[in-house]
Amino acid sequence: MFTDKNCCRVCKYGCPRELQPLPFRKRGGLAVIIEEIERLRREVAELKDSNRKLEKALKESEDRFYKLFYASSNAMAITTFKGRKIVDINQANAELGGFKPEELIGRSIDELGLVVDSPKSDLIRKSILEEGRVHNLEMEIRTKSGATKTVLFSAAPISIDGEPCILGCAADLTERVKAETALKESEARYRALTEQSLQGLGIFVDFRIVYCNRKFAGILGYSVDQLISLAPEQVKAMIHPEDRPMLEGYFRSRVTGEQAPEHYQFRAFRSDGSEIWLEIFSSLIEYEGKPAVQAAFLDVTEYKKALEAVTESQEYLSRVINCIGDPVFVKNEEFKHILVNDAMCIWTGKQREEFIGRTAHEVFPDNQEGMDRLLEDERLVLQTGRESLTEDVLNDRQGRKRNVLTRKTLLTDSKGNRHVVGVVRDITELRKLEAQLRQAQKMEGIGVLAGGIAHDFNNILTVILGTGEMILSGCPQDSPLRPEIEEIMKAGKTAAALTSQLLAFSRKQIINPKILNLNRLVEDMEGMLRRIIGEDIDLVVKSEPELGAVKVDPAQIQHVILTLAANARDAMPRGGKFTIETANVYLDESYVREHVGARVGHYVMLAVSDNGIGMDKEIQARIFEPFFTTKKRGKGTGLGLSTVYGIVKQNEGYIAVYSEPGKGTTFKIYFPLVQDEVSDLSEKAERKLKL
Repeated sequence: MFTDKNCCRVCKYGCPRELQPLPFRKRGGLAVIIEEIERLRREVAELKDSNRKLEKALKESEDRFYKLFYASSNAMAITTFKGRKIVDINQANAELGGFKPEELIGRSIDELGLVVDSPKSDLIRKSILEEGRVHNLEMEIRTKSGATKTVLFSAAPISIDGEPCILGCAADLTERVKAETALKESEARYRALTEQSLQGLGIFVDFRIVYCNRKFAGILGYSVDQLISLAPEQVKAMIHPEDRPMLEGYFRSRVTGEQAPEHYQFRAFRSDGSEIWLEIFSSLIEYEGKPAVQAAFLDVTEYKKALEAVTESQEYLSRVINCIGDPVFVKNEEFKHILVNDAMCIWTGKQREEFIGRTAHEVFPDNQEGMDRLLEDERLVLQTGRESLTEDVLNDRQGRKRNVLTRKTLLTDSKGNRHVVGVVRDITELRKLEAQLRQAQKMEGIGVLAGGIAHDFNNILTVILGTGEMILSGCPQDSPLRPEIEEIMKAGKTAAALTSQLLAFSRKQIINPKILNLNRLVEDMEGMLRRIIGEDIDLVVKSEPELGAVKVDPAQIQHVILTLAANARDAMPRGGKFTIETANVYLDESYVREHVGARVGHYVMLAVSDNGIGMDKEIQARIFEPFFTTKKRGKGTGLGLSTVYGIVKQNEGYIAVYSEPGKGTTFKIYFPLVQDEVSDLSEKAERKLKL
């Protein structure tokens, strides 16, 4: 029996263990030995079976290792601890360096120069010996082409056929390193850009400033640290109270993804309390996992002030242009209106929107021929740069033909764009006044001529009539010469009457003015007037109850009324209405400007009207000329209205005629109110002449 205490046996897993001393049996010693041998045989069998299982497990483990080794996408290699020879390498490792596996296996890492930083190789061996592993060591390797790559290297010791080796695993970090480098460079560029930016930049999370550049801090008068330390309510307090709800709404909408303006302006306060205008460009970003507003700011305070000044200047110039009573327009090189003033709109009866962006042909489609003339003139201004002054006939808002004088000038702006500036003046009334002045001058000339002729002719008639009277007084009643002498006297008296009319026209007739009331004069003449105008014509008298007094020759005024009544009768062959009206009136400056010969002041008006055939403009221009008549030959001398004109002028009055064909005629005669009566006029009795 074995009694050696040092005897040992192995367990079923092959591990040695101390054997228990075999018991010594006195009885049946052989049987016990056989039994013990049998037991040992079974244990040996079990040990063999266990070894087979271990070998199978080892083989399966090796298979799994090599499958993982060769199939791994990570670069893996097995190198000897000594000499650093490559025992095996997977495809990923070969491709990492651009090699084929056979180009590497059996060769030394140092021989191939795969590690760029050789001290890193020594560090790997040292870590294996001291720590039993290498974990996530970043290093650079050299590829077959000589380029370098950055890898993250880990290693652990293994034994291959009893030889200590190193199992290394590398992950290619080249692209990640490039990306990180690019990111760092981008961040550096962004940081430099933001810090050097002329715009204030900031990032806001729930109205807290989480980032800002120095420019933004400087705009508000703070340091960067001061702004970032502000609470949201303090940031809001920096916004003008009137603009705060707007910004809160915009920021809230932008963070929640709703529509909100990206670009707008608002007012804020600097650290010293001064008010500034900021222009903001905002966008939604993510900051540390939270929605945030990134904004760029510009201090536009000075710009706003300048803009307000420009706006005020433009408004001032616009008011100035619109204060100009003459129509003003500006056209570009395409002859489209870019500006018109209020007077232009009022004169044409069109809205400003109807002009802007349109040519004159488009604005006035009914007057293409007239617009062609204007266009040709404007084209000449643009081509030559010379000022143009033209007179045209255009229709105003009522469709009336008006004489207009247009001055066009070339205007070149700071950008070199050329424009035509036109100022239009309605000279219709001026032309009328000029015509009236020419007519007055003509009448004055005719009056001087007629007066001279009448005076000389009157001297001759005095001799003829005086001699005729002497001959007739000495001629017997039954003398055959007496009838001829009487005819001579009759013709002489007729000529004297004509001479008297010429003298009246030339205002050289002797007058006897008296202060009188025209109402009473007209009242005394009503019977005579009814006989003159006839039964087919109605006589209407409209008298001002508190009519002022005038100083005139009553006989001459009677002659004036009778002459106008006779003309009215002839203008109403089929009957009608003849009206005489008196009134106190005041001729103001606007009336005087349009009527040559009239003077500002208080007057008594005597108006004589009919609803007869009327007159056109051409006849009205000549009715006061001596010997001008529209009546048939032998029906009038043509001195009736010229005599009326002379009488009115000689009595310091003014006469005007209003007539239209088919609508009748009105003569308005104004005699100056006697000065003593002017201060006594009641406001109720005085009324302003309406044109």
